[in-house]
Amino acid sequence: GFKFNVKATTVICNREGVHARTAAIFVQMAEKFKSRIVIAARDKIVDAKSILMLVNMGLTCGTEITIMADGSDAFDAVASLKRLIDEKFGEE
Repeated sequence: GFKFNVKATTVICNREGVHARTAAIFVQMAEKFKSRIVIAARDKIVDAKSILMLVNMGLTCGTEITIMADGSDAFDAVASLKRLIDEKFGEE
């Protein structure tokens, strides 16, 4: 079983939220890590390496999300993905 003992919570702050392009950027980064990574928001948990699942969550500006990872590079994965969100995916 997965423990997801590395977690970070942040808020989507770019105006457009997580749409196809930002989801693609996010997934590209997530795929660099060996760890299993999930995103939790609005009572749903999805695979952080699935563009379709991320887009379907409807992560609009202001949505609080938690990034959770389990694996050898979990700390780096969570820190990198949180930074990507906090920097608004380099969009603005």
